Amino acid sequence: MTRKGLRQWPKSKKSHRVVPVPAYIMEGMAALMAGRPRDTIVFTAPQGGPVTDGHFRDRVWYPAVAAAGIRRFPPRIMRHTAASWLVQDSVPLYDVQALLGHEDYATTQRYAHLAPDAHTGR
Repeated sequence: MTRKGLRQWPKSKKSHRVVPVPAYIMEGMAALMAGRPRDTIVFTAPQGGPVTDGHFRDRVWYPAVAAAGIRRFPPRIMRHTAASWLVQDSVPLYDVQALLGHEDYATTQRYAHLAPDAHTGR
């Protein structure tokens, strides 16, 4: 789902990817989907329809950040954090690129400075 509606690829063909999800999460998702069409939206806005990024940030994300007592930052920062942690755990940059759906390897390389010895075979 994008701001312009449901599309096969949100930004590029690389955006269409498989993201690993633990089995217990998939079980919960299956329960949410019981009796619903396979192509329906899983999580909807309170009045139905898709959840927009702006509404999510304002109604869910920012209140949660405030309740946690941490500095206000947008949800995309968590994507950067996840990528940084993967690189620091020596996950190959090509794997991080595939997981994040980066079209260009150079985009993923921005995280490499966080673990400069990640590819030295330590």
